[in-house]
Amino acid sequence: GEMHERIGIGEPIESIAFTREKQKALGIDLGKVGWWVGFKIHDDGVWKKIKAGDYKSFSIHGRGVRRKLED
Repeated sequence: GEMHERIGIGEPIESIAFTREKQKALGIDLGKVGWWVGFKIHDDGVWKKIKAGDYKSFSIHGRGVRRKLED
């Protein structure tokens, strides 16, 4: 959403947890571990505000469903 008001502004398109083990396997060293996500912003007006520096951060609203994995 935009400013916790509008919904449907963007969606996550990439996600990776950079553990030390994964970084080693990829041949990189970021100097830290963490979660990296990439989002596609569908609203041109919001994207312009992001590019202009008007929006310097964002919060992620979401929900998940836990499912038992099969062996």
